[in-house]
Amino acid sequence: MLKGISRVALVVILIAAVQGMVSGDSDIALTRLRLAGITPVACDWNGDGCVDLVVSTPLGLVYVLETEAGLANPRFSAIQALEAAMGSAEDASAIRHEWSWISPRFDVVDWNLDGVLDLVIADPSLHYYAYLGQEEELSDVLQPAGILHFSDGTPLSFPSCGSSHGQPSAIRIVDWNADGVRDVVLAYNEVFYFRNEGTDLDPQFRRPSKWNSELWCVENGSFKEYELFGLGGSALTPNVVDWNGDGRLDLVIGLRSNLPLELDIASPVTRRATGFVMYKQNRGTNAVPLFRNEGEERDPYSQFLQADTAGTYIMVGTRSSAHVADVDKDGLPDLLVAGENSLCLYLRQDDGGLALEWELLEACTE
Repeated sequence: MLKGISRVALVVILIAAVQGMVSGDSDIALTRLRLAGITPVACDWNGDGCVDLVVSTPLGLVYVLETEAGLANPRFSAIQALEAAMGSAEDASAIRHEWSWISPRFDVVDWNLDGVLDLVIADPSLHYYAYLGQEEELSDVLQPAGILHFSDGTPLSFPSCGSSHGQPSAIRIVDWNADGVRDVVLAYNEVFYFRNEGTDLDPQFRRPSKWNSELWCVENGSFKEYELFGLGGSALTPNVVDWNGDGRLDLVIGLRSNLPLELDIASPVTRRATGFVMYKQNRGTNAVPLFRNEGEERDPYSQFLQADTAGTYIMVGTRSSAHVADVDKDGLPDLLVAGENSLCLYLRQDDGGLALEWELLEACTE
């Protein structure tokens, strides 16, 4: 649900041509942007048929990087910062949701079904803010935005799990159970799934009665109404996708961990990790996903993804994330991985493997 409506717009701003991140000055053009510690989402933002790139930075700002021929060949024609306006476009200011050490997690979706992509972003308050875009010719017209809510009117958020509230949260909006309306997947130190009991235009996400109980913070082996599972990591970025082509939606998750992990089930290797990309196979159904049986100490159907070209584990940075999308439009899900200092694209191969296509330290329009 959307409540607390205020007038906002997603407005293109022009920012000074500088090396690296910007301070927020919004009066001249940005031609270069460092891709360090970002959160990426691949989508056709401007509706021209080419896959563009939307990123958030550790400063909490959000940029759209428009491509000339699609993200598989990353030549950028424009770098635009997104703003929210209260009252008029002249009063616009940069959309900014700054966490203490990490770029904000977000999703890009047509939230209000008007044919234009919108932004839903996590805030350090653990609330989720929606910013509604508009048609290109009306891009300077104000649009409403608000906080997502449970059906009882309370803000959509996480249970009280003690110290875990210091961790960043993430959101994905997807029709998981294939009933024709979009659901919500939230990630914190755990991954939660909320079925939409309403419609796309009037979503209803039921708030658990014991949402503030420590019971909701206990790792569950199978799907139990809300929580899918817990992970020995933090800064989770979930992607809901049929990764193995069996018709069931799986999870591909970027996660940060400072603990030794068993990386390969067949040949266990322990090491100190900064971040990995984990694939968790859904062995249940889309209506009732299952990622681990009761009593199992860990999921034998999980694996950390590797790059075929190097035979090494794909790693995300401590501040970064991973996003799954069909970047080259071949019908197979590809993988964008943001590291501490760069952004990598891994293309899915016909045999199911991943191959590094490119690595960028920065994006520029020159």
